[in-house]
Amino acid sequence: MKIKKVSTKIVLQVSLIILFTCSLLSATSYYLSQKSMNKSIESSMNSRIDDLSYAISNYISNNIQIVQNISVSPQIQSIDWNIQKPILTEESKKWGVKECNVIYVDGTVRSTIKDAVSSGKDLEYYKDALSGNSNALKIKERSNLIQNK
Repeated sequence: MKIKKVSTKIVLQVSLIILFTCSLLSATSYYLSQKSMNKSIESSMNSRIDDLSYAISNYISNNIQIVQNISVSPQIQSIDWNIQKPILTEESKKWGVKECNVIYVDGTVRSTIKDAVSSGKDLEYYKDALSGNSNALKIKERSNLIQNK
């Protein structure tokens, strides 16, 4: 099919130029917006990671401080389980901790919710404490780190 009118040829050529230009602008706009959005998401995620790591650090520091405050009590330092257990049970409830375990120098483990005595000599934080790490503390995973239930 041959186009005979010059005006039809011009309209067709202008339409093709407009179509090509619009396609090029759309593709460029899409690429730039995608790149900008990726940078924004990356920046936002880095900020959230920083905030969360700060919150976790504070959470751990607070737990260490709580344990240190409890440990300086003369009743706790007495190393008499009959004196320690009621205090630790009360403190556990006060701070929302399910269970509090005490490991003595000989490796004996006592729990505030279990009456059985067990051995903790093979536990990593027991070895850390014996080597002089005063912050030897194990905090079990809690699902309500951010949200209290």
